Amino acid sequence: MAVFSGSGGGGALLVDGLEAHGLTLPQLSDATVQAISKVFPPTHRQLPFDFGMLNPQAEPDPEVKGGGVGIAVDRAMSDPAVGAGLLLLTTQPWQEKVVEAAISAADRTNKPLAFVQGAGNHGDIARRMLREAGHGYFDSPHDAFKVLAVLAHRKEPEPATLPVTGCGVPDDLPSGFLTEPDARKLLEANGIPTTRWSFAKDADAAVRAAQEIGTAVAIKAVSAAIVHKSDIGAVRLGVQGDSAVHDACETIAQAARAAGVPKLDGYLVTEMWRADAELILGIQNDPEFGPLVMVGAGGVLVELMKDVQLRPAPLSHAMAREMLDGLRSRALLNGFRGRPPADLDAIADVLVRLGSIAAASNGRVQELDINPLFVAGNRIVAADARATLA
Repeated sequence: MAVFSGSGGGGALLVDGLEAHGLTLPQLSDATVQAISKVFPPTHRQLPFDFGMLNPQAEPDPEVKGGGVGIAVDRAMSDPAVGAGLLLLTTQPWQEKVVEAAISAADRTNKPLAFVQGAGNHGDIARRMLREAGHGYFDSPHDAFKVLAVLAHRKEPEPATLPVTGCGVPDDLPSGFLTEPDARKLLEANGIPTTRWSFAKDADAAVRAAQEIGTAVAIKAVSAAIVHKSDIGAVRLGVQGDSAVHDACETIAQAARAAGVPKLDGYLVTEMWRADAELILGIQNDPEFGPLVMVGAGGVLVELMKDVQLRPAPLSHAMAREMLDGLRSRALLNGFRGRPPADLDAIADVLVRLGSIAAASNGRVQELDINPLFVAGNRIVAADARATLA
């Protein structure tokens, strides 16, 4: 980490903070030392660089603005031993000139150069210059260290070389908020398993669907006007027997009418499962970062734990496993209290498939949630899903 400052004391403080974050101050090569010999005296040709020691009469470099400052930053950032830079702006005179020079040098390198504005209100002009030039800044060196430490210690991601699985978004799906049957079709078209299910137009059809499933079932309202079915009482669990199924459908229809939905498309009838763990998985489209894949503690734990990992799509299998390992609730997947350990590779495969959907849809999948994904040993299945298509 190259360190630059307008004062020797400021540079020394930054150097002290490097070790605490697992960062080091490199030794510059002989070639770099030679390249800065005209702008620094012999005693100051190794990092940290103190701009107060620059030679004001140094010959300028036509490719870098800002005289000695630009040359010092440019040459140091070009050194093979330097992976990133940290520049502290203080209340030194001509701060705007320093920023202009540093921006010029930063634009010539593909290495991150972090700016710390330590001059309070005195630095507002420099802040504006940095924003307009597309460079971020920190008001605290501690925040800068945290970010640079993450950049320095991140593993080089395994290329997401797996082919796109499935077909992306089937052509027959409508735009807007999808009903759960359509969301399930999206998952199944891309190789993501769901609980056995059937769509029933009315209560009689729901009875026949439950008979075919042959066990206790869950029954849910189907309507694009209902986003959160359970919130309005439009879900019934553990329903068994013809009369119970018929009564459940009527209860759901009444709940929907009370919520302002006069007519349902029908009912979703699904098998019941006993899961060892529940996860939430999904796709989010961030306006700044693009499509992201999400995994976290699911079911009733979503709001309680807020235990979520996000990665940009597409994903490799190794990246998906890293996401699972980063969950605070990871122990629940290890065979907690005698339950069978989860098949982490199978869960990772679902994440990879979600990443493929997100990457291949070119933004059409605005949002997709699987909550919960039931996990029972090596059995992985989506029990509920919702999605919004552009």
